[in-house]
Amino acid sequence: MAEEIILSCDLNRNFVVRGAKNEKIVLRLRLYTHPDFVKAHPKTFCDVVLLVDTSQSMDEPFGDGAKLTKRQGVMRAIESMLPALQPEDTFSLICYDSSTYVELDHAPGQAKDRIRAALQKIGQHSGATNFEKAFATTRAVLGNGRHASQRVCFLTDGNATEGRLATAHQHNRELATAGVTVDCLGVGEDFNFNEMQRFTTVSNGRTELLGTPDRAGEIFTQLLKSAQQALIGNAVLRLDVPAGMRDVEIYQLTPEVRFFDDVKPAADGSVHYRINLPAITHTHTYTYLVQLGVDLPADASRANLPLGRVKLDFDVPVKKLRGQVLENEIVLNLASRPGLEISDTSVNSDLLEASLEKLDQQMNQASRQQDWLRAGMLLHEMAQKAHKLCDEDKAREYQLALKALGKNNCLTQEQLNKIGKASSVSKRLGGGEREPDNTSDY
Repeated sequence: MAEEIILSCDLNRNFVVRGAKNEKIVLRLRLYTHPDFVKAHPKTFCDVVLLVDTSQSMDEPFGDGAKLTKRQGVMRAIESMLPALQPEDTFSLICYDSSTYVELDHAPGQAKDRIRAALQKIGQHSGATNFEKAFATTRAVLGNGRHASQRVCFLTDGNATEGRLATAHQHNRELATAGVTVDCLGVGEDFNFNEMQRFTTVSNGRTELLGTPDRAGEIFTQLLKSAQQALIGNAVLRLDVPAGMRDVEIYQLTPEVRFFDDVKPAADGSVHYRINLPAITHTHTYTYLVQLGVDLPADASRANLPLGRVKLDFDVPVKKLRGQVLENEIVLNLASRPGLEISDTSVNSDLLEASLEKLDQQMNQASRQQDWLRAGMLLHEMAQKAHKLCDEDKAREYQLALKALGKNNCLTQEQLNKIGKASSVSKRLGGGEREPDNTSDY
């Protein structure tokens, strides 16, 4: 029987000469489902929850020159995803403003008329914005879930104006631990892309700017299909780096670029980090990068140096398998003389691209502090790295922002969002999207 999931590990350098000090080593991890497993189980069934902001500001135009309001555009976008619902899927709709309104609770996917009728309720509420109540209600609704694949599409046009944001984040973390993926979708100029990534990171969800009603419809449909392709569930990736390593940094490159800024060493200097992957789809490769500094032993009797251990715990719901485990020990082989080192430049290129997200976070922090000089320096560095990667789309976005910053001595939230979106998308095969039957390097 073929394995359900593959875990591959690569180093940017191997057979490094003994005795070298403060060497930078980068580990790349890639997860993807085995094509034979996918052929046998091409789809699963899912519970999809639409968590829709119905606050008063949703009556504003969808965008500059738009004829539809945000509210109308969202209703049209959700309507366009309904043909992709399978009869066995379930659809829930929760509206939120100052309060929450459960308009549908796990309606079967075949009940299209019932779903369309419920969508009209999006136009009947108006108030402030309370994320805390929204996520608390979502947790309760998902307690009635029927399927292993569960996805929440959290839509908002701005920041919370009521409730405790910290409690909303806690509810979000509990959803991730329970195996639920949360995507954050933003419409309008007040949406904060960088802040919304904090909601999606804990469950490896997707962060999106909806842009236009048509684009919004495409994104809703993509997210639904992604939920229908989640054959691996409740996965947890654990990275253990032993004491003695320095400056450990962890990044995700695909499907969405992330920098994990909460990596903290234990008292003995070791690092133990957990990444939730509630749903691993068969259409993407999941790529992670770990950078660390290390002093190599000079002892000639040692053939290698352990760099850490990677462990993936996961379930395979379509086969009724729980508590499956994949585990790899990562070692750096040591050389007795120079000239034997093996290099993988693709790992370094992946790290260079992922590091743009770290710079984006720092640039956002500088903008919050109104330190526009530092923000400009970081943007300049980001543009240089994008040019080095030959990613002209990102370079152009960063340069446009630099030009606006030079003209206005500040950046708008809309401009910051465009920078954040550009930084969050890898060029590596469409963000890690896999070709059919592909098990090789992307």
